[in-house]
Amino acid sequence: MKTSHTNASESTSTTRIFKRLNQQDNYSLWMLILLGSLEVLTTISLYWFHSVHELLNSLIFIVLFIIFSGGIIGLFIDAKRHHHPSGISPIILTKLLGNAIAPRKLGIIYLFVFVIHLGWITNSTFDLISTDGTEFNPRTFIPLITAIVGILCLVCFFPDPYIKKNEKATKVFVSGMSYLNLDNLKELVKTNSEKKVIEERVNIIPLIRMLTLLNPSEPCKLVILKSTNGFQRPSKEDFANKEASHTNEKLSIANSPQANNNETYTLESLKNDLATAFTFWKQDNETGNEKQKRKQLYDEYQIEATTFHTIFTDENTENDDKEENNFLALLIKLFARIEFPQHLGTIKNMEITFTKKCDYNNYDDSFKTVNEIANDLDNEEHEIIFNLTPGTVVVSSVMTLLAIDGDRKLYYHEQGSKATDIAKRIKQVDKSKLPIQNLLSEALEKLSGEHYESEK
Repeated sequence: MKTSHTNASESTSTTRIFKRLNQQDNYSLWMLILLGSLEVLTTISLYWFHSVHELLNSLIFIVLFIIFSGGIIGLFIDAKRHHHPSGISPIILTKLLGNAIAPRKLGIIYLFVFVIHLGWITNSTFDLISTDGTEFNPRTFIPLITAIVGILCLVCFFPDPYIKKNEKATKVFVSGMSYLNLDNLKELVKTNSEKKVIEERVNIIPLIRMLTLLNPSEPCKLVILKSTNGFQRPSKEDFANKEASHTNEKLSIANSPQANNNETYTLESLKNDLATAFTFWKQDNETGNEKQKRKQLYDEYQIEATTFHTIFTDENTENDDKEENNFLALLIKLFARIEFPQHLGTIKNMEITFTKKCDYNNYDDSFKTVNEIANDLDNEEHEIIFNLTPGTVVVSSVMTLLAIDGDRKLYYHEQGSKATDIAKRIKQVDKSKLPIQNLLSEALEKLSGEHYESEK
């Protein structure tokens, strides 16, 4: 059984590798194969045949030459038909430099073959110049023409320096979190009956509105850079006799005419759920019944069921942090539900991860923490989307810098906009305006300077 499982795993892995090649680099790979075959055929013909007449009389050579040449031409046509970025363009320099700085296996092979062709052009040119010129021989032009055609084909199909995302890659929203005053948050929801007012005044809204980028039922992950001072705990309240009134309140809502009003019913449900969630802060005064209701709420939103201990201390133990993270995750999902009821399934299944606590005013600490988790998730199965709105200016600058990577995206929540459509308030940053070539040139110059200083 163990061997069978291993073989199945290896077979799956092999299939996955070929699938990736087919999806991402098939044009580049096929160009390398066809071009290599054609050039090997040409090289053999130069040594095998002593004249053009002998060459033209070889049926096998002509057939193979037509097959390989036709394959290369067909590859260009198919790439253009499928809008594959092939051809001579300024982006080629970026691909060359990208593969030199952060190479992939296919990129390394292309760079190696590219350098060989450059040397081939040089040698062919010198051989052509060094001939005595007494007799014109077309054979002397064949290596030069082959090298030039080869290098043009390589340039047109140079692979991208980064791994492209799968079509069904999971969206990962990376964000900071604005400071929360839990007393104010609870009071705001409790005293307002209009969704619009809550949306305008609850600063957790810009965090969850990134979900507008999702299709219904599309899975996603939320990664939050946790602050050392991310929220103010609620003040201690006397919860005596509130459990029964809270239960009666739920019954009255369900039986009231307002239950027909979806918005009103949703807001009342939010108030009830918040009241249940906030019993976490009662610490050792939380009753067994309240704890059970809170656990049911956690289970409904598929948040990990912890020990639900209620003795919360100021020592920031690992278990306290876990309980605190679960509470914040529940808070995010509750507000996400009123914003995107059509994404309820996605919201309940959404994985919310918090980083270790960081000082939002310490750039190095924030950058290192976000960079580590972004690099861990930066693969073909995840699409990283940075949200620069929540948090401090330092956090926003960290998100902006880390989003420069080509396959990462950067969004922000437009402030003060009068647009009623949420999608119109979520703006994507156009990274094509970034002076990438200047940044790269300056980075290389700096690295060169540091290397020179270290040698001195």
